Amino acid sequence: MHKLITGISVAVGLLSNFAWSLQMDQQQTVVDASRSIDYYGPLAQSFVPQSSQLAAIQVSLLDSGGALGEGSVVQLQLYSNTGQLLATSTTVELEDCFNFDAGPGCGLGGGTTVPVNFSFDVNLAVEPGESYTFELIQLSGTAVNAGYSYDDTYSNGDMILQGLPEQGDLAFVTFGPAPTIILVSNANQLLRYSTDGQLIDSETIDANPYPNNARDLVALDENRIAIFNGVFAPTLSIVDNGEWQHVSYSGWSTANNVSYGGLAFDESYIYATDMATAGEGAAKGVIRFEKNNPSVVERFLSDSAFIDITLGADGKLYALENSYGDLHIIAPQTMTTITTLDLGHNSGSRAVTADASGNIYMASWNGFVSVYNEAGVLQTSETFGGSLIDIDLQEDAILVTSRDGTIRLLDTSLAVTTSFNAPQGNAFAAFGYAQQAPPTQINYCESSGSNTNYEWIESFAVDNSVFNTGNNTGYVLVEESELVLEKGQSYLLELVPGFNYNSYTEYWSVWLDTNANGEFEVQEQLASGVSNSDIIATLTIPETAGSGETRLRVQMKYGGSPNACGTFYYGEVEDYVVEIQ
Repeated sequence: MHKLITGISVAVGLLSNFAWSLQMDQQQTVVDASRSIDYYGPLAQSFVPQSSQLAAIQVSLLDSGGALGEGSVVQLQLYSNTGQLLATSTTVELEDCFNFDAGPGCGLGGGTTVPVNFSFDVNLAVEPGESYTFELIQLSGTAVNAGYSYDDTYSNGDMILQGLPEQGDLAFVTFGPAPTIILVSNANQLLRYSTDGQLIDSETIDANPYPNNARDLVALDENRIAIFNGVFAPTLSIVDNGEWQHVSYSGWSTANNVSYGGLAFDESYIYATDMATAGEGAAKGVIRFEKNNPSVVERFLSDSAFIDITLGADGKLYALENSYGDLHIIAPQTMTTITTLDLGHNSGSRAVTADASGNIYMASWNGFVSVYNEAGVLQTSETFGGSLIDIDLQEDAILVTSRDGTIRLLDTSLAVTTSFNAPQGNAFAAFGYAQQAPPTQINYCESSGSNTNYEWIESFAVDNSVFNTGNNTGYVLVEESELVLEKGQSYLLELVPGFNYNSYTEYWSVWLDTNANGEFEVQEQLASGVSNSDIIATLTIPETAGSGETRLRVQMKYGGSPNACGTFYYGEVEDYVVEIQ
């Protein structure tokens, strides 16, 4: 049974090219053994997505062991159900014995698998409910194996060996992009909006010791948001589900201009602009905080002051030195300037960003959004009134804010697709990702037998799915039943008692929480029977049942019909986690 899991922020340390803003869609994580990608090739797995976009696929791999050798290069290809090649992932370079942190040691055996992420350059449009296949390709190097399960644990696809379906499933997870929202810093309020401008929620930004408004902000992941908080003695303020952390740095400062103060981040660091102001704030440059330990701070490029900084989609830092269009393009690995550009002395430049091709997008105090090529040559420009102060870019969407609090979403032609207003002026904004509410924990009422010395539920079967559970001393919960039930369908039930000495007349009830509200209601008792031997019955799933994961309860009681809840003396109860489709 596949399970749709949402709201998980993924951070797998093996590879650096894996996006943080993803949601799990499909998965099969059981590993019983492994197969060589080359020897069994083509080695593939079919699956059925529920998300309309595919961003990455994670596959459990391991070095096959043996003598030391070179590393390996592996790639993944995605095919439609007609065999058409749809996309090829980025190549993944695996060091020799890459998985042996989790195994017996390099050269001593295969060890255990580790998840390896194969991402695509763009999110792929896929059709929910249709079948797709991914194939692993080893381009070079020593042998690499893929983990798989012996059994067909993933019900919506098959492992494929040398072009033919094979029993079992590869261990894999597919990911789609997490939903995008707009984060706004406005008059010391953190606001979250949908991309059509509807306010989702708001919270107060924890105050800087100096009473100056918060500035730029970035979403570090689904839970953490970093904010440039204040001016003459700012703090890097990070909020994580309502918990705040504040980090200051000696000499860090920015002028009290409503549009100054920029933040950027990558996988390892958070970057903040620094200006020379009076008194203690005489230093300048770029302040760099370790992302996972912000108290570790360094200053770079101390010969220049900056008013805005961003990480372009090309992986370079773009830092505006002033309002006259002087731009530094910086290598984040070395924190050195690659080149400087002049975007126009009279531009009133306030904020910049860049796309994957190095095209530069600048927002100006004069009200223009201008696009320059990587050499700084103006390509196009559009006006949006006056006093623009911030800009952000995500794939084909551009986010621009202004001093009066207007927030605009533009497409790549600079046409407005959405416009709305923050409660007050001086709005900074960034693309973020919706925090997914954790699944509601449903606590079902307890039911069990107290004595199974004489009788118990020996087995329970739904069509060809048989659960030989035996004596569980009164109660058992089968969480990984892999049982999928379809609305409107009828299934053959077989209820088999187990007896220790003599056979007894047993009363059976089968309940299904069809609306997944955590209760077994009267109409949700779908089968019953009385016998001193096996019972054959029919289980019909109502057309009105909800979709998704829910609970099925099987009860066997001596001496009378059991209620859905409560304990009784002789007999047993079994609960099954099932999925309704």
